[in-house]
Amino acid sequence: ITKSAKTFLDQAQMDTKYHTPADDTLEDMVEAALARGPDSVDPALRTKYQRIVGVELYAVTTVRADASWSVAMLARAMHSPTPDLYAAAERVLIYLYGTRQIGIRYVKNRPLSISGMTDATWQVRCSTSGY
Repeated sequence: ITKSAKTFLDQAQMDTKYHTPADDTLEDMVEAALARGPDSVDPALRTKYQRIVGVELYAVTTVRADASWSVAMLARAMHSPTPDLYAAAERVLIYLYGTRQIGIRYVKNRPLSISGMTDATWQVRCSTSGY
């Protein structure tokens, strides 16, 4: 996470703290980007967006499942990102960097101990996890 944050963020962004990986407008931003389509997207923005979301996808599938909903929403717009969605992707990376002390740790030759927490919200109109 630290290396990726240094690649995509400036120092002021790295000093920012967020308590959640995304705000309430993410789903609407993704829907608007998908409705607009990929034809009017700046190729440089698309490349930058795909790189940052790719880094975040790796993080949430290996050690940081707490940001998986936000990253899954961002991944829906891989071919039609907007500057606002890029800013949302930066926010997720800022959150991951600011909370880098938490996550799944894999330690060799130690007994397996699994614990977890969840905070469900019923405001989401449809599930992105399949349940």
